[in-house]
Amino acid sequence: FTMVYPLHELKPGERAEIVWVISEPPMSLRLEELGFSAAAQVTCVMKGRRDRMSAYQIQGTVIALRPQNAREVLVRPLERI
Repeated sequence: FTMVYPLHELKPGERAEIVWVISEPPMSLRLEELGFSAAAQVTCVMKGRRDRMSAYQIQGTVIALRPQNAREVLVRPLERI
């Protein structure tokens, strides 16, 4: 059994695999366009303070997400880089 948790909980340098995006359309569609879909690997690059945006690298691109959107992407942990 592997723990699944919100992307928002990833710390800088941690990697994870996306399991499920629980956002409602149109946000779920927008996240998918950006590469946030099941089985994609994502790395936290920078963590925003409190309720600020955090940066994530996915498919070779760094994308900033608001905390409320990052909470709707469920991931399972991979090794640190």
